[in-house]
Amino acid sequence: MDTALTLLKQLESAAVHLLAQPFYYIAVLFIALQYTRQIRLERQMFAVRLHYWPRLLGRAMLAGLLAGLCFSVIGAFIGAAITQEAVLWLWGSAAVLMLFRIRYLCFAYGAGILALLQWIAGFIPLAGQGGTIARMAASLDQIDMPGLLMLVALLHLAEALLVARQGDKLATPLFLEGKRGKLVGGYMLQGFWPVPLLLLVPAAGGEQTALPWAPLLGADWSQGWTVIALPMVIGFSELTRSMLPKEKAKHAAKGLTLFSIGLMAAALLAWWQPVLLPLAALVSLLLHEVIIWRSRSVEAARSPLFVNDRRGLRIFGNRAGNTGGGDGATTRRDYR
Repeated sequence: MDTALTLLKQLESAAVHLLAQPFYYIAVLFIALQYTRQIRLERQMFAVRLHYWPRLLGRAMLAGLLAGLCFSVIGAFIGAAITQEAVLWLWGSAAVLMLFRIRYLCFAYGAGILALLQWIAGFIPLAGQGGTIARMAASLDQIDMPGLLMLVALLHLAEALLVARQGDKLATPLFLEGKRGKLVGGYMLQGFWPVPLLLLVPAAGGEQTALPWAPLLGADWSQGWTVIALPMVIGFSELTRSMLPKEKAKHAAKGLTLFSIGLMAAALLAWWQPVLLPLAALVSLLLHEVIIWRSRSVEAARSPLFVNDRRGLRIFGNRAGNTGGGDGATTRRDYR
């Protein structure tokens, strides 16, 4: 009973801290901007809007909240030693990578780069030189990289579940250029979710009440524990010419699930044998690229679905905002 009351107290404190952090509001603002941009594109192409951005944003916030609660419970049994500094490093690396290409705004790339930097910094004596670089090196060295990679794997598993459930409802019909330069129909599937996490972590000077379970990762819990707030954002973006939105969403969700399982295994290996940390970093970076390549190669191998051929036109969207991801009523051929 004492542990439950202490845990509830810590959860309340972490929730208040979450509301005081700017990152969650930044994530919500970013998602709102992305959805308004999507609707502007719909108006430019079709002179009507197929989605209503406040509804999309509200649905994303609700789904992200539920995913955050679910994976916060899972994270409590993993026991990664994540700190606020680790979150700052992760957000900072993702922001820098976004400057090169928007799709690099993904924590898989940020965590992989940070793991490689931590490994490389271990061979360079920066901590004893003093100054800002030394402080940054010391801060980077304190990050529990296997735990951070495990967190990224959990976020991608949450993303896979959300894509499978909501991905087809976020589809926007587009006109795209086919292999031979002809205009074909297609879809852009794009979704983002703000995910507030409340993670149980070991902390010096924290609560001393013994936990009734043993977390998976063997961090040092003897000095106490606490609950910290981690505002995160997850999202995906896919283009398809050869699949209906529901099929494409399932395909993307499968790839994300495979990635998360592979990264979880690599993170556990890096925790078991720290010398394998560079391998886990490469898995985070390269396996994510493999998932993207897999999606593109499948698209390249299949014929476009929405083409203007001798049989007539295939309808792939209507003014009510429905697309071909439904039961097929809006994907019939109009033979004339």
